[in-house]
Amino acid sequence: MLRSLTAQAKALRWLLAAVLIPPALLLLVASVQTVAPLWMLMRDPVSIAELPPYTGFLSNLGVLLWCSAGTISLFAAALIRHAHPNPAGARFLFWGGVLTLMLMADDFFTIHEVLAFHGGLPDTLIIGVYAALAGAYFLSFRHYIWTTDFLLLAVALGFLGTSIIVDAFDPKDSVLIFALVGDRYHLVEDGPKLMGIAAWLGYFVRVGWSEILAGRNKAFPTQVEHEPEEHVRPTMNTRTSAYFGHPARLK
Repeated sequence: MLRSLTAQAKALRWLLAAVLIPPALLLLVASVQTVAPLWMLMRDPVSIAELPPYTGFLSNLGVLLWCSAGTISLFAAALIRHAHPNPAGARFLFWGGVLTLMLMADDFFTIHEVLAFHGGLPDTLIIGVYAALAGAYFLSFRHYIWTTDFLLLAVALGFLGTSIIVDAFDPKDSVLIFALVGDRYHLVEDGPKLMGIAAWLGYFVRVGWSEILAGRNKAFPTQVEHEPEEHVRPTMNTRTSAYFGHPARLK
């Protein structure tokens, strides 16, 4: 057993360093900094403010969905890069994961609100930067996106866009809007946002899963029975259905 632990420690030395050193450094910085009390950095905000445990439940759920989409995209990108070289798919998932985690960080730490309140930057400017980055990402991979099940992406962008538009208007500034939504304003704003994040997660899970299955079929060509070539179309739907029985079936 001791020999096994020694062998594991030797084999995992770089992974152990990668996962343990960053949080250790973060804890060290938190313990010596003088900007905020240590207990305030370590404890949960709900406990500090003595709020009900369900405070921010839907907001936290959205952050978890962002995190899931980002990590799944990055993991799938790394996997398919080694399983079967597909530069377009790997790059799309990698940069999609980076963009998603950036949006997650902004949502979780309310970066755009902090910059607007403390930095004096217009909220529209910050949102515009995010929109420009997302637009550049989609434009760069437009040809690849057309081979995916982009309906999920369109639904996600539609809901997220609706949330941004609603957020740009204060219901108190419009008698009509306030009369329509009243105290349900946050439902109108944050409801589409949560729906959009869920659709965003579904899209990147679908793309990553399809690429992984495509790599599996390429890695084990002798286990795949192909139908006539005229029935095979070079789309993501074809690659996905290859695992489930059409146009190719794994033995």
